Amino acid sequence: MTSLRAAGAPSTLPHSASTRRALFGAALATVLGSLVACETAPRAEGETGSAAASSAAGAEAGALSAARTGPPTAEELDARMIIGPTAARTLGYRVAWESGPFTAAPETLKLGSPLGDSVFIIDTRNNLTRLRTADGIRIWSTPVGGPADVVYDILRVDDPSGDRVMVLTDGALFVFDGTNGVMIDRQALRRPANTKAVLVGPFVIYGGRTGQIVWHQARVGHHWRVNEISGSIRAAPIVAGSDIAVASTTGDVAVMDVGTARTIWTKRLLAGIVAPMATARGFLFIAGQDQYLWAIDVGDGRTIWKHFNDAPLTTGPIVLGDRLYQRIPSRGITCFDAFVKDRLDGVILWSNPDVPGQVIGLRGNALLAWDEPSRTLTMLDRSGGVMHRIALPKVARLRLESPENGDLYALDDAGRITRLVPR
Repeated sequence: MTSLRAAGAPSTLPHSASTRRALFGAALATVLGSLVACETAPRAEGETGSAAASSAAGAEAGALSAARTGPPTAEELDARMIIGPTAARTLGYRVAWESGPFTAAPETLKLGSPLGDSVFIIDTRNNLTRLRTADGIRIWSTPVGGPADVVYDILRVDDPSGDRVMVLTDGALFVFDGTNGVMIDRQALRRPANTKAVLVGPFVIYGGRTGQIVWHQARVGHHWRVNEISGSIRAAPIVAGSDIAVASTTGDVAVMDVGTARTIWTKRLLAGIVAPMATARGFLFIAGQDQYLWAIDVGDGRTIWKHFNDAPLTTGPIVLGDRLYQRIPSRGITCFDAFVKDRLDGVILWSNPDVPGQVIGLRGNALLAWDEPSRTLTMLDRSGGVMHRIALPKVARLRLESPENGDLYALDDAGRITRLVPR
């Protein structure tokens, strides 16, 4: 990793004339018909070779070009890149850039968040790095707390004082200047965080280990209101209309007024909830450890439909259009009519037990299903048939910027990140 001159002092790569395009970018442009931004920059004192270049692939391509004439072939790029041009084309994407590595073994990247014109990544030692979305160039890097801190979320906000990047850990909210990575504030949390957060105005709203839902006022640095349900909260709160929905490991579900933190309604399911929730069109969808998939009215907590399954559900649903997709142990990926109101047990449209993982979004008319253990991305048609099954052995984590035709980001085990954009 880049050596830091002082705790909390960011490492930056200047945008100067000394920063040059690696040969790999031009070679890949020939193969893909687009430019992959792979740049190198001068090393700072004490900087490791792995962090000095914003793309290791550029150096590899340069060595390859020196050994023979002509650009690298598509096959060579497929072998070297996190996601090569062949797989990208099959998915309906093209490679915009590949950048890194940003870690040195045995450290890896554990979290990536595309936020506006930048992508923020955190490694396993809790170093936060800001990259430009346009080309993958590193803008700055800075430590967040210590390696033992648990990072739950990266948030970004433009407030009257400027661009601010906030990192929520279990014990504190760290606030950084978005332009240069300098830490502005460390706000200790009186109630430790246990989930990702929802950012609503000045409030960072998160769930706690012992059932608290905390409205933390980020501008003044302390909590404003606290509400509570029984159990521990592991599923992140979500915005449901103009309210906040929460659920706990004892099966409590509640909707709270986002502006006052007041409870609007509560109900208890038959067992706990650990999977992320989803909401759309006034419905709240919950995959429960009670083996039910629930559709609940956000306004009053009434059960609209619930479908019983053969095992507890530990992965969350996703709603795309008027359909809901849920991974069910015995059925595999299962498609429901999301907004049916006259069938108390719900309506299954199709299921496919042969597809691993869960649906993460749409590319055109194709569903994308990612299975992290096998590192396989499957494309399905809207009836559940398999169109393509693509092995991505270098991809450790995969994320869509938005569920429908969003940019695709992938992290590998060597500390690299790549961005794919729709063709």
